[in-house]
Amino acid sequence: MDTVIRFSAVGIAAALAAMLLKKAEPAFAPAVTTAAAAAISAAIVGVLAVIYEFVSGYSAELNLPAGSFEIMLRTAATVTAAKLSSELCRGAGEPALASLVDLLGAAAAVLTTLPLWSAVLGILESFIR
Repeated sequence: MDTVIRFSAVGIAAALAAMLLKKAEPAFAPAVTTAAAAAISAAIVGVLAVIYEFVSGYSAELNLPAGSFEIMLRTAATVTAAKLSSELCRGAGEPALASLVDLLGAAAAVLTTLPLWSAVLGILESFIR
């Protein structure tokens, strides 16, 4: 919670600074937002590392099928990357491009989860027979 509050404040401060810089010195505004994005991204990586350690400890205990945890993480990363990219496109004034990136993210998420769907369908097939 503390991390979220701190980096939310960083994002708000950077947005306000960029807004002010656009009037006075427009060339520096993207540098401020890029620096804030880098700091927030570093915080995200730190949080995800903690989550990964926590969940990976339980995946062995729960006897999950091999690779299922990695598939779930890859899917979450794919969707997150697509969402971030589409929001950047929207912010740049390209809503059509943003919609296509959203669509690509959804398709990539389905593609990433196909091995899990195969396992689920195999389980359902075993119940039917």
